Amino acid sequence: MFDPIRSTMVLLLALAAPLSGQDDPKFTLTAKLAPATAAAGDPIELVLIARTEHGWHAYGTLETTNVPVSLDTEALQLTGLELAGDAVIPPGDPTPTPVGESYPLPDTFEVRVPLKVAAGATGEVKVAGELGYQICDASVCERPNSAPFVAKLTLGGGGGGGLGLKPGLMLDPEEKVAIRARFDPATVRAGEVATLILDVHVVDGWHAYGTLETTNVPVGFDHAKQDFGDLEFEGEPVIPPGDEEVTPIGSTFPLPHEFVVKQVVRVPEGTEPGEIEVLGVLDYQVCTDSFCDPVAEGEFEAKLVVEAGEARAGDRVAPPDEPAKLDSNDPFATWWGLILACIGGGLFALAMPCTYPMIPITFSFFTKQAEKSGGNVVMLAVVYGLGIIAMFVGVGVALSAVIIDVV
Repeated sequence: MFDPIRSTMVLLLALAAPLSGQDDPKFTLTAKLAPATAAAGDPIELVLIARTEHGWHAYGTLETTNVPVSLDTEALQLTGLELAGDAVIPPGDPTPTPVGESYPLPDTFEVRVPLKVAAGATGEVKVAGELGYQICDASVCERPNSAPFVAKLTLGGGGGGGLGLKPGLMLDPEEKVAIRARFDPATVRAGEVATLILDVHVVDGWHAYGTLETTNVPVGFDHAKQDFGDLEFEGEPVIPPGDEEVTPIGSTFPLPHEFVVKQVVRVPEGTEPGEIEVLGVLDYQVCTDSFCDPVAEGEFEAKLVVEAGEARAGDRVAPPDEPAKLDSNDPFATWWGLILACIGGGLFALAMPCTYPMIPITFSFFTKQAEKSGGNVVMLAVVYGLGIIAMFVGVGVALSAVIIDVV
């Protein structure tokens, strides 16, 4: 349901204090002109690829409660180009929330603007502007912001422009591959482990290759090429194998446009509290359906915070794609421990002032019902208890489904 009060407050914030053009590490944007070759009079398209940090999202054009993604095409700075239509912005996915319908966008989405190369244009053409947005997570929204962009194209040749480097995102020189690096968790203690997560995005029309590839060069994470300081690698990196495709020269294993590479690292004992900055490279080769680029290295950087304190018992972070190890010192680390804890919690709840007086009333009710029907008191109590369990489990499952959809 539309909330006019909240919508008015969001609009006032947007008008009163926009954060125009400021860097936001939780929102990254790249721009390109497609196709990569054009001549005077040709139709061309501005493609904006936006990515939000995991757990955060922007909003589509159908959003009425928060501020949706927007692009003022009339304010675009065009050099050698002409506007050929309206911007195409995703509407968002309808999601029910406690305050009404919302329309969040996925972690990666595209905005497209149809353009045309001006008659008589030569040399380099360019477009510049700002994309407006607001990002939120499950509990809070940031103030409205805007991300600047620039895209260039040399007529008769290849190449496209972009934003260059943004925090957490490294682009290769031709911007075919974007790599965003982060640690999970972002803060650990000496002696503990964390997982380096590389979110890799390959532009449309191109693809990299998984570890099963034998014809072309697969994605690789060479430990010897990484500058991780004193951090220790735990095991081998986890790289997707690729999806098999049969070609006239044999099977090949391309990866989707978005994939993830993971590597577990351990902070050595005795490491002083502070921030560890890591620099690394990801080896890859990208191809189209007709040709391949030379093997390249995609650079990335990330930061891991080491806090003071003793290492917690057990590895608090599971290696990629493996179940987490349970802390042997944790009394709830086994199913039996959890069940006993639940039973203890129930007995404790019985002693509460709002529950304890109901015990004799409940016993009396079952006794009278058994006398009237000639039934068994124990059986009535069991049915009553199972009914309560089924009711709460049903409510919990229903609410969890709603909460997951909202998040």
